[in-house]
Amino acid sequence: MARRRRVPASAPELPAAAQRTLEVGRARLAAAQQQRSPEARVRATLATVRRLADECAAQAPDDAALLEQVAEWRRGADRIDQALTIASGQRGLARRKMLARVVARTDALAGEAFDRLVADTGHRQVPPDAGRDVPTG
Repeated sequence: MARRRRVPASAPELPAAAQRTLEVGRARLAAAQQQRSPEARVRATLATVRRLADECAAQAPDDAALLEQVAEWRRGADRIDQALTIASGQRGLARRKMLARVVARTDALAGEAFDRLVADTGHRQVPPDAGRDVPTG
């Protein structure tokens, strides 16, 4: 079975809105992992990645690099959906092997999306003294 990435419980250095997005996404991911079948877990995880992609795009609609990354996450989720459909039609050992690869790809995509959210929103954080015109020294 694929090794699962650990999603940070919180990132205190993030702004409140980003912190909330991270917490909600983490809760959705935890709920997805409680699904009974591997197929249901993958579908729920992909839904979480897609929501996270939408939220990232909404936070920075003028960031072309981020929008391209979000589009890549969506394409990746679509490819995983297609692979899941194929795997679901298999039987026995072939099915288990394909599902293991689909689960690993899904976990990697979710981990990438969460890592980017934490890294990207941390970079956009405004320092407390930003905008001051008065020299501090």
